[in-house]
Amino acid sequence: MNEEIDLVAEVEKAALTLSRSWTGVLDFEDIRNSVWVKILESPNTLSSLQSYDEGQRGKVLRAIARQCVGAELADQEVFSAQVYYSTDDVRRILENGGAGDIPGSPSHVEWIDVQEGMKAINPRHAEVLFSRYVAEDYDASAGVSRMNLTRARDALAVAMNKTRRESEMAHEGPGSRRVLSNSAAHSLSKREGGDL
Repeated sequence: MNEEIDLVAEVEKAALTLSRSWTGVLDFEDIRNSVWVKILESPNTLSSLQSYDEGQRGKVLRAIARQCVGAELADQEVFSAQVYYSTDDVRRILENGGAGDIPGSPSHVEWIDVQEGMKAINPRHAEVLFSRYVAEDYDASAGVSRMNLTRARDALAVAMNKTRRESEMAHEGPGSRRVLSNSAAHSLSKREGGDL
């Protein structure tokens, strides 16, 4: 029984870790539930997890959580044609010149999303990101500074995702809907809670 309590805590830890990377896109509860479904669907997975030590279990649970996140994002992309940015994506874009005044190596769409996101976030967060990625004079050696940088990137990821969704919605209207097969429409309706 004690092992099950530990497994519950470890599943929650793995789900929380992944949900922080996808703030505003995927919820902790959804990831946690997907991990549990994956574990409980396979008795071998459950028995294997219980036989591993804590370190191995954590690695396996994070891998399962990544699989669940990947599957959910692939489903969302297929059914909604929306692009989502994780905090790792935001970091990569910023490191490749995405916060500058002219497009760098990020795609033009990514650059626009960063620029619009920077306008939408708290000015203190924008200053931290500018200092770190454009001026390159940000001192992230102190714990508080690292936390401020992390919060600024998280805020930018949320703002970029919101900007992307709003941009997509602005282009919706008469004649802009994608053509779906009957089976794809049925599947989409079921995922959104509709009954056919």
